[in-house]
Parts: sequence; structure tokens; C-alpha cells
Amino acid sequence: MVLFLAHRVDDRNSFLAALSAVVLVFTVALATLLLDSQSRDAILPRGLSFRPEIWAAVIGRIAEDGLWFGRGIITEDAVFIAGIEFQHAHSMYLSVMHQGGLIGLSLFLAMTLWAARVLFRNYEFATAKLALSILALSSSAYLLDGHELIDKVGSTWFMYWFPIAIALGYAWSRPFHSRPIPD
Repeated sequence: MVLFLAHRVDDRNSFLAALSAVVLVFTVALATLLLDSQSRDAILPRGLSFRPEIWAAVIGRIAEDGLWFGRGIITEDAVFIAGIEFQHAHSMYLSVMHQGGLIGLSLFLAMTLWAARVLFRNYEFATAKLALSILALSSSAYLLDGHELIDKVGSTWFMYWFPIAIALGYAWSRPFHSRPIPD
């Protein structure tokens, strides 16, 4: 939806207004569907897949001995719920917090917001619009899944780092465009 809107709406402020309206409508529709048991079973045939229990266990583990700096990247991430082993936290944000604590999560969120801001400032370019849409997709998908953002190179790795790299390219090229050409 972000990519569709970005290519249909030229003005940044109009894009933000349209995106806000779409997010609001989608959120209300999803909440309405999830409140009804029949539609909830159709949307979530496996239920919540133990996510609330996994998240509670991971948060408890973080609170015990890793609130500020986390437990480290090589710490075992597996969680046991109802006799089932889950390999990771099933949320990139919780995984980052598990490995890097509140400081790591703050840096992760700051980098994501910085990239979104740089891409939004370069909204007139098609590449920035594509990167914004990929960043929106990965950021929302990582709420419910994700693991090992740094050392597990794969498709999810690229979904996050590719837009960050594009934002970095825009940020680095900006000073060169604003400098006068020497005689």
C-alpha cells in the first residue's frame, strides 16, 4: 500500500495524509474482524501461535539480566512454552532487545526512524519511494516475526538493510549536491 500510494501521490504531505487514512481504516477493519470469533478463526487459523507466551518469556528473561545491554548476540534464544521449543522471540524488536537491551533497541529504532526521515526528505525520487515501502513492510512484518538482523543474511536481512543503505546513500550524496563546483 505504501508503494502504491507513493507512486500515485506526488506531494509529501498528501502522501502522509493518505497513508495515515489507510492505516487507520486497515487498523479499524482488522480490529473489527479480530473481535468476531468466526472471522478471527479465518484470519488466524493457528490462533496466536503462542506469541504472547513467547514474548512474555523473552521479556522476563531480558528483565532478569539484560535490561540495559541485553544478553549478547551469541546467547541462546530458544524459549520453551507448553513443552514446545521455539527457536527465537518471533519479533525482531524483542530479538534486538534480547541481544542488545534497551540501548540496542533504542539504536535500532533511531536508525529506522532516521532512514525513514532521509527517504521521506528524498520523496521525489522513485528509489526513495521504493525504499520507504520496503522499510514499511519490514518494520511492520518484524512486529510478529524476525530474528538475527545482523548475522543471518537472507531475504529478511535485505528487507531491512537495503532501505537503510539507500537512505545512507541519499544522506551521503546530499552534501555533494549542495556544494558549489570549484572553478
